[in-house]
Order: sequence, then C-alpha cells, then structure tokens
Amino acid sequence: MVFTLGLQHTFQLCQRGLALVQSFLIQASFALFRAVS
Repeated sequence: MVFTLGLQHTFQLCQRGLALVQSFLIQASFALFRAVS
C-alpha cells in the first residue's frame, strides 16, 4: 500500500517537473524566435 502511494507521489512530482520543463522550453524558444526575427 505504501509502495503504491510512493509511486503515485513520484509520478505526480515527475509530471510537475515535466510541465515546468515544457513551459520553460516554450518560453525559451519563444524568446529565441523573437530575438532572431
């Protein structure tokens, strides 16, 4: 039971981290695009 709870917690943390990385990449590419054009 504790193992599955830990897995869920880790999964949620990974999802949050991925979302943060994704938004950061989008902002970075947007800034690069604006700088190039």
